[in-house]
Amino acid sequence: MKKTMLCLMLVLCLFLAGCGDNAVSNPTNPSSAGNAPMPGYDAQNQYLLVNAISFQETEDFFCGSNFTGEFLHFYDKESGISGVLCTDPACAHDSPSCGAYIRAGAMAFYYDGKLYYISGDSANATSLDYFLWRSDLSGRNREKVKRISFEDIILPYQPQQCAIHRGKLYMLGQCGDLEGTKTVNRVTLLSTPLDSSEEYTTVFEATVDHGIQPAMRFVGNAVYLSIMTFSEKEPYDLTVLKYDIETGTTETVFAEAGIPEIPGAIWVTAQGEIYVPGQGEQGAYVWKIADGKRVEVASWEGSDLGMPKILDSAIVFLQRIDGVHYADIRNLSGETIYSGELFPGEIPKMDIDLAGIQPIVVGGDADKLILNCCNMSEAGLWDYTLMLEVRNNMKPTVLWSSRE
Repeated sequence: MKKTMLCLMLVLCLFLAGCGDNAVSNPTNPSSAGNAPMPGYDAQNQYLLVNAISFQETEDFFCGSNFTGEFLHFYDKESGISGVLCTDPACAHDSPSCGAYIRAGAMAFYYDGKLYYISGDSANATSLDYFLWRSDLSGRNREKVKRISFEDIILPYQPQQCAIHRGKLYMLGQCGDLEGTKTVNRVTLLSTPLDSSEEYTTVFEATVDHGIQPAMRFVGNAVYLSIMTFSEKEPYDLTVLKYDIETGTTETVFAEAGIPEIPGAIWVTAQGEIYVPGQGEQGAYVWKIADGKRVEVASWEGSDLGMPKILDSAIVFLQRIDGVHYADIRNLSGETIYSGELFPGEIPKMDIDLAGIQPIVVGGDADKLILNCCNMSEAGLWDYTLMLEVRNNMKPTVLWSSRE
């Protein structure tokens, strides 16, 4: 055990040193880069799919949380070593004092060579406030950046999706509200700088009479926000807004009412091209927005199909037929990259009944698919974070699990 921990610490020190050498110097104004990509400063859209699971990637490693458990994990790409993101060899990783501890469901982000995450304060268990925390990539030197007030932010706005992008924390929330005696649904996008101030800017806010499902994506100096509204007796309406970070202005880039299929979370490419997944009674779909209209680029026929996922440069559609999981992965033009069993072979280090799981797509791109797989057994609930190499016959790698 001590030898394993020493190796882990060595790997951490090596890749942390590498990250320090390769880190982009902190610009005075991150938005000055315009629409040019800023690795390390841009939100990782391809991992903004699941609210309850954190996952982040750098050139050297992956890090993130499980669906269950309260600790951050890491996987070093070069060595293949993984573990709880804590460098203390004496730590049992079983209490809030661990450097990798976060509350279950807390969101973690890699930004400017540091780890940021939103969680409560374990030293004050009675407080309902949350905080934005920052630490070294090893989990050391943890510090509070700012308070996120339960009374002023969490309760009234109910943030459900968060991201750090070019110097600000963005929080997208939706909740029920009252307008006089009428119950409405409200969606709000807030931004706040990465400092100790409790200054929050309302980027966008709207209320509707019926259901609402928002999603956000980040491209350069733009924040894209999709708003899907619906009611029990009517089709679906979809609006896509674009907020300019520099000018503070918002424009509507797409709007359509009366869509018979259920629109899903949008994807926006680096060139500003917008894609929308959909799910209907006759099948599943992906459309590209062109000249203000939806143009189909991929479809799957059949009833009761799930929602396709759009990742960075890839469309992922999963099915389970007679206990076997299948994957159809295409590029954004609809051309097939892989089609076949999701798990074509055995998965080393993964003691789990694959037929009985419901894999959750955490993120990825045209080369790799990141999944979270849960399994309930007599020993309890275990989950695994798994990478499948799309272009290598879905070769599997277990990145980490809640058993560690």
